[in-house]
Amino acid sequence: MTEERDTTFDRMKGLAIILMVVGHLTDTCRELIFSFHMPLFFIIAGYFFNPRPVWPTVKKDASRLLWPYLVLGALPILLIVVRSFTIIPSSQTLSSRISALIWGVGWHHRSLYFGKVPAIGALWFLLALFWTRTFFNLICKYFRSAWLIGLVSAVCTFAAIWLDNTLINLPLGVLTGMTALLFYYSGWALRRVSGFKRMNIWLALLCLAVWCAALNWSALEMAVVYYGDYASLSMAGALAATLMLYWILSKFRLPWLDYCGRISLSILSAHYLLAACGANKLYSYSSDAVKMGIEFVLIAILVILMSQIPLFQKALGLRRISIKGIFRGILPRFN
Repeated sequence: MTEERDTTFDRMKGLAIILMVVGHLTDTCRELIFSFHMPLFFIIAGYFFNPRPVWPTVKKDASRLLWPYLVLGALPILLIVVRSFTIIPSSQTLSSRISALIWGVGWHHRSLYFGKVPAIGALWFLLALFWTRTFFNLICKYFRSAWLIGLVSAVCTFAAIWLDNTLINLPLGVLTGMTALLFYYSGWALRRVSGFKRMNIWLALLCLAVWCAALNWSALEMAVVYYGDYASLSMAGALAATLMLYWILSKFRLPWLDYCGRISLSILSAHYLLAACGANKLYSYSSDAVKMGIEFVLIAILVILMSQIPLFQKALGLRRISIKGIFRGILPRFN
């Protein structure tokens, strides 16, 4: 008998992807959002991870993560090439976009070497998740004990943070992916002990206290491998916020948020394309409320359009969204 799908995880991803867009458009609650929203994706991905043969898994993850990364990352490059044959100016150079695609960083790192390379933006997540899944699968292959897997994941995580922050930023987001190993392990370990299912109000209050401590004494921004003064506290705060969020959202039924979680890759892709192609500069000087309203409307339009194009359907794993269903005021259906 198959286990019933827990839609709370979809709801969590839906909220996190919406907060990602909000966090990129305003500084008002940036630190609060960044303290947990990207770690949440790695924790949930780890929760659903099962060790598999390494090479077939790499090929599968390449089609699910690297292929979308290349397709989406190549579009701004193509746009620059097209603009070179017109009188329309481009704010970016071809070399900077190619370099950004090769390095795969969200923004500038603190590394001594290659810390200030051109940034790819929101797509950093796809590369990082690919490396996290690959490294964790390798760790599970060579270490059978759960505590040893956790120890190796922790060592790799903190070593990658130290290496990136003090010495060098490696291409293709390798170190960023390694820094997520402990989050990934946390999700995997939580499933083994039914950690999410055991959440109650007292544990939620404890998680809230840990999260508040992390917000007060440290900081976290995964895209630039920044974990504040106390990396362990930052990670504990992100894990605590994720657990607390599960407990809260499990009390509600929000189909529209579930849906956002299921198409979170499409929302991330649309948000990236708006930024990479400079469309969001048209409303960058508006108020935060106006920026968010326009951004989400454009993201919705782009997601619908991408679902109609075979290339995006294949790259993002999309099915064609029923526009008729949307205009009837119901949750988007699939044909």
